[in-house]
Amino acid sequence: MISKVAALQATELFKNVSPDVLRSLAERAELRKLPAGEFLFSAGEPCQGLFVVIDGWTRALRHGADGREQVIHEDGPGSTFPEAAVFDEGPYPSTVIATHDSTLLFLRKEDVKRFCLAHPEVALSALKILSRRLRRATGMVERFALLEVAQRVATYLVQQIPGEKALGGRVELELKHTNQDIADRVGTVREVVSRAFAGFQRKGWLEKEGRTVLIVNIEALKRYAAGEE
Repeated sequence: MISKVAALQATELFKNVSPDVLRSLAERAELRKLPAGEFLFSAGEPCQGLFVVIDGWTRALRHGADGREQVIHEDGPGSTFPEAAVFDEGPYPSTVIATHDSTLLFLRKEDVKRFCLAHPEVALSALKILSRRLRRATGMVERFALLEVAQRVATYLVQQIPGEKALGGRVELELKHTNQDIADRVGTVREVVSRAFAGFQRKGWLEKEGRTVLIVNIEALKRYAAGEE
């Protein structure tokens, strides 16, 4: 298994810190195993510290008043979370569950803040990460407020297209997510996602069989996602 020092250095937060300097922080880190399907913590609980994903994947989500899940973000190897709760003394902002068997490092928030005071470059990295997440959250709020559900599904599809293939032509995708997973990401239910895909097929924009999607008209899908059609 990767060493604690190497695990820390693999993150954006600590990548600019030398292994010798990181060793003192790594010695205080706790190794935790999280089986797939197990909860790490729940929204509203007091924040104890920072987690680093060594291997596996976790999912951060919130539950609405009607019990519906909304995926906030997913984190794989090299990810850190939840920086905001570590620095603002607030509770955990979301519930985190392992989607795969995962190994994590846990750093107590007092140790993280002490390390940031001693190494300002880490604090700057934390600001960069938090700023990027704020932009992503702002984009999510904007999509939910301004776009219809089918447009959100179209946006999801466009985001799955590899950059080098997004200019045009036909693109075949093997979706990583089920219709329920997509619904959790775009703030709706599975049946509505299925209807959106059926509508795209009737328009001749794509063909879908299970999780295999052949996008026939990328430009039409992009225009619809952008609210231009």
